Amino acid sequence: MVEAIVSQQLNGRAAEVIFERLKTILHSNTIRPNALCKLHVAKLRRAGVSPQKIKYLKDLSSRVVERKLDLEFLRSLPDEEIACRLDEVMGIGPWTAHMFLLFTLGRPDVLPVGDLGIQMAIKRNYSLRKVPDAERIKRIAKDWHPYCSIASLYLWRSKNT
Repeated sequence: MVEAIVSQQLNGRAAEVIFERLKTILHSNTIRPNALCKLHVAKLRRAGVSPQKIKYLKDLSSRVVERKLDLEFLRSLPDEEIACRLDEVMGIGPWTAHMFLLFTLGRPDVLPVGDLGIQMAIKRNYSLRKVPDAERIKRIAKDWHPYCSIASLYLWRSKNT
């Protein structure tokens, strides 16, 4: 979740650098909620985390520490329920929930319609004149179920070819 929040609205390389700095500051490859809760804001800023994202990370970590959000329990829920529960966390919306479902939980049928990379790849691969909106993407992807995640990965990859 932390990595998904850090990655919001950043290119992949910038997000990786900030996330690596965060792990270095915490002296761990695994970011623990307790450690993140206790981490001073100034250290998060030095890692490159924006003030807004610091609020999001603090809200997330405090919810986990206070047992208001059980990330392990989320694994047992359907995708829509996970997205609803994550939406309660400050700074987590559909895009972040989709990234969590896809990359952390490995769910097979995630279609991140709000992702600019997906939108641009569909525009290019389907020779569209303009960037497709969510409804157009859903229509295009109607036959991709139950493997939208795989299609999404191919679309992201197609940007680099």
